[in-house]
Amino acid sequence: MSIDDYSKIAQIGFYLVMAGVAILTYLKAKNTLLNSVNTEYHKHVINSLIKASDSLFSEFEEDSDHYWLNAMKTKETIAEVNQEFLDNKAQILEQGEFHGGVPVSPLQQRLMSLIREYKSDPFLPEEIRSKIIDLLQNRFEVQHSINFTEITEYRNSLAQGKYIETLESNYGWVSNNINQQLYERGCGVSQIEDAVHQIRLDIKSYLEKFNPLKNA
Repeated sequence: MSIDDYSKIAQIGFYLVMAGVAILTYLKAKNTLLNSVNTEYHKHVINSLIKASDSLFSEFEEDSDHYWLNAMKTKETIAEVNQEFLDNKAQILEQGEFHGGVPVSPLQQRLMSLIREYKSDPFLPEEIRSKIIDLLQNRFEVQHSINFTEITEYRNSLAQGKYIETLESNYGWVSNNINQQLYERGCGVSQIEDAVHQIRLDIKSYLEKFNPLKNA
């Protein structure tokens, strides 16, 4: 074998080594990129879960804008119905009918907003999303149904001349009726708080997957 042949073999070997180095370099770069993308994705998942947890629990924090006691607005709704009744009292009592709509409460508006948000959140794990949506959807339907029924019945009572001497305090028993029915259908305040706590515990368990100390 001539020197030229040895040179060609050496050259081929060199190219093979360089090709191997190039492949390894590419694989390392690819893995590094995938790790970066994976890390960024997990960060978004964690942030989404934390946001959902805080948002759900804000309803039970007294200093929150979403505190449940301020979100029902039963007193304000009854006051509006009463004023409408007083403005048209003679006609309503004469006809024995008091038609009108039932305004959507801030709580119902927020529930609808959260449902829309969580339905399409790309970083919310499906197992958590389904539990949140089920809770919010059921609450909205129950809340809407009970509010509509109670306010409509209250309008009908006024049209029949009932409770017209106690207009200013009527919101109390109407509110009690609403709360009683909410509990009967599993959507009372303490029942919802318990359900939210359970979802937050599920979120905590999910987040523990990303705890480097527990997974070390």
